[in-house]
Amino acid sequence: MVNNSQENSYFPFVIVDSSSQRIIGFVGLYNIDRSILKSEVGFFIDKEYTGRGIATGALQVLSEYCFSEFKFEKLFLRIHQSNIASKTVAERCGFELEGEIRREYKTSSGEIVDQLYYGKLNQ
Repeated sequence: MVNNSQENSYFPFVIVDSSSQRIIGFVGLYNIDRSILKSEVGFFIDKEYTGRGIATGALQVLSEYCFSEFKFEKLFLRIHQSNIASKTVAERCGFELEGEIRREYKTSSGEIVDQLYYGKLNQ
């Protein structure tokens, strides 16, 4: 994965409900910086499945895999300030708040908002 073409900057992994075989979310890597092996991470879980620890489990597995198998130096997340659930997932997975990025993201309504930057180092 890490050695693929520079053009490959997004690697999504689907999350499947084992009982129904339904796709219920994803976790993925994007904006990979191969010069220092760091990547942004994103995740999404269907509303019907939130609050069950699925996002936490998926992010933890992906983080451990990236650090152990691909020797990433750092993973990071950018989270909207009001997204308490995502902040909780990040913190449970060992990501630490490193700062706030001002006027970083344009919402679907066109509002430009700040985001929180969470990082996790390979230690």
